Amino acid sequence: MGADAVLLVHEHRIVDERRSTPLLLDDDGVVWAAKDEDGGVDSVTLQTLVHDLAAAGLPVQRGHLNERRVARATAMVLVGTGLGVASVETIDGVPFVSPSSRLFNACRDAYERHMNDPATWTVLGGA
Repeated sequence: MGADAVLLVHEHRIVDERRSTPLLLDDDGVVWAAKDEDGGVDSVTLQTLVHDLAAAGLPVQRGHLNERRVARATAMVLVGTGLGVASVETIDGVPFVSPSSRLFNACRDAYERHMNDPATWTVLGGA
């Protein structure tokens, strides 16, 4: 079971996904998101995850998501307000060489904590 995602690529770099922000976990334990200059989006969802990811030992950096960085990656996840957190198993049918669930688990846990926190929500008045 799964779904397809559309990764937006410009000049051999992943810059975004049509409804979410792609994050790569490299083999050094650093999480990478596309740079603003490459077309990366300053995602509200990513902003809510950065602190918890760092606390889990996964610092987030902005940089080029080029072919070399993707080849070194152990995981990719997509994060977004409507999507939540989704794990990417393959890119163009090619699986990650040494797949890890660490990034997915950390993002999912942080996202669930955020969504379950009453301070996240605004109470609206009405009838």
